[in-house]
Amino acid sequence: MDGTGTRPFRILGLQQIAIGGTDKTRLMALWVDIFGLVSVGPFRSESENVDEEICALGDGPLAVEVDLMEPIDPERKPAVHTVPLNHVGLWVDDLRAAVAWMTTRGVRFAPGGIRQGAGGHEICFIHPKGNEEFPLSGEGVLIELVQAPPDVISVLGHATERSPEAQLSSAEESQSGSGAGFGDGTGFGGGSGTGAGFTDGSGFGGPVNSARGLMKLPMPGSTTYIVMPEAMDATEAKGILSWLKRVVSPAVRFACGAEEDDEAE
Repeated sequence: MDGTGTRPFRILGLQQIAIGGTDKTRLMALWVDIFGLVSVGPFRSESENVDEEICALGDGPLAVEVDLMEPIDPERKPAVHTVPLNHVGLWVDDLRAAVAWMTTRGVRFAPGGIRQGAGGHEICFIHPKGNEEFPLSGEGVLIELVQAPPDVISVLGHATERSPEAQLSSAEESQSGSGAGFGDGTGFGGGSGTGAGFTDGSGFGGPVNSARGLMKLPMPGSTTYIVMPEAMDATEAKGILSWLKRVVSPAVRFACGAEEDDEAE
């Protein structure tokens, strides 16, 4: 394919999956009673022929919505139960810009346009089938695009901009372990840990574990330390720290260069 140019939006992550069946109580028996998802509440729409239970997997900005759907009338359309995996939803940081940009590139959208969805966010759907005018589609999959709220953009937007895995990869290129103090993903690069202030990892109360691609050390007093690259500037470090506090633990602290974070909770 040829280049798509600069996109005026970012796909941030998975927002939801929707599962259809003839009886949502049977779906809930598995997803809620067995899997342990939390039921957030019901949603019913005569125009969309759907009676669903909205559930949540996880919590906070990283939670994934799971919709368990049954038709109000199995003989009417849309028949939400005929495709068991009804649709998937994706967070988008700028939905209106995304729709405009995709439309000019031949993406077919389902009727209804941008509107408010069951979760209160603006949504629209990419059609599962293309046509002559708009040949690009979900190729059999209905895809919902969901406008991400500010807290989701704050967390996932930073991760898509520069993921911790990418930072670890950069650190791994230096087998000396300088700066971040780790180089091979299993220890601290065999180096001295200069800059991070750590030596071999074992001296800090526990083994080295992977936390979203960064290196995590269980510390005495149940404080978690995250080792970050020395070259990271203060603004970027603070942004990633905020992200880690949400994803790993509110008690996260980090060592970056010769300084320690003073925001531990």
